[in-house]
Amino acid sequence: MSAIYKRELRSYFGSMYGYIYLAFSLCVIGVYVTLYNVFMFTSEMSYTFSDMAFLSIFLVPVLTMRSFAEERRNKTDLFLLSLPLSSVSIVLGKYLAMLTVFAIPVAATGIYALVLNCFSTSASAAGALASTLVSVLSYLLLGALMIAVCMFISSLTDSVVLAAVGGFAALLVISGIDYASSLIEYLEYLFPEQAGMISFIGIAVLLALIGLIAGLLSRNLTVGMVSAAATIVPLSVVYVICSHKFPTVFVGLLPSALSRLSAFTIFSSMTLGTFSLSGLVFFASAIFLCVYLTVRSLERRRHVS
Repeated sequence: MSAIYKRELRSYFGSMYGYIYLAFSLCVIGVYVTLYNVFMFTSEMSYTFSDMAFLSIFLVPVLTMRSFAEERRNKTDLFLLSLPLSSVSIVLGKYLAMLTVFAIPVAATGIYALVLNCFSTSASAAGALASTLVSVLSYLLLGALMIAVCMFISSLTDSVVLAAVGGFAALLVISGIDYASSLIEYLEYLFPEQAGMISFIGIAVLLALIGLIAGLLSRNLTVGMVSAAATIVPLSVVYVICSHKFPTVFVGLLPSALSRLSAFTIFSSMTLGTFSLSGLVFFASAIFLCVYLTVRSLERRRHVS
């Protein structure tokens, strides 16, 4: 794994690619720190990281698009698969290298926080520094999840452009979970008598999409359709039974579930200084799932070759 890690770092910093990424990230971070901290005379950096999280939707796909797509395009992935290395070692080596490149600008932001804290005369400077450290950790966790998602997308194609566009689309969907939850809550507010049905339809559509995506990833659409039907039919039976005896059981269920599964909602709550174990478990589980899917994708490529 260490050999893959060093190889990936050399690929970033052996060319201008890594330096351009770092320069752009540091420039944007400097602008945010100037606007939110220097001009507003505060050492609290939660707003800076909130805006950086949105910007990462565009930056992370650029960072990860070459990870596997370029290897497949140049056929160098066949060389990697022929080495006496496990797929887990290859994936983790690439993942940790990308995470290292991502963490360098974040470390610089931590230095900015320490400098601002030294010049701060506020009595709550220590609390602001602790809140900033929590924000740094939260942003690293969010970035680690974004990298894992985009790395998995990159492992599915041999086109760097498709990997970047697919990663951006996936992160856009993840960031849009908050808006979807708010929209569903608003619809339930407008139509209170149909609130349970709205949540039920949303859950059914979501499960169907998950089943279809699973079928597409396994390159067997029939499996996806069967999986979708196998989840929707029992759910429909449960809804019919519950709608008569417990008519409010589905009310607000989907918005509540989406808010608990929204990476950006959890990140926003953690940047407020309320670091939670449940948030840490969520990010760790989601990262593990994406890394596992990437390993499976690479294993499939190994068997084909």
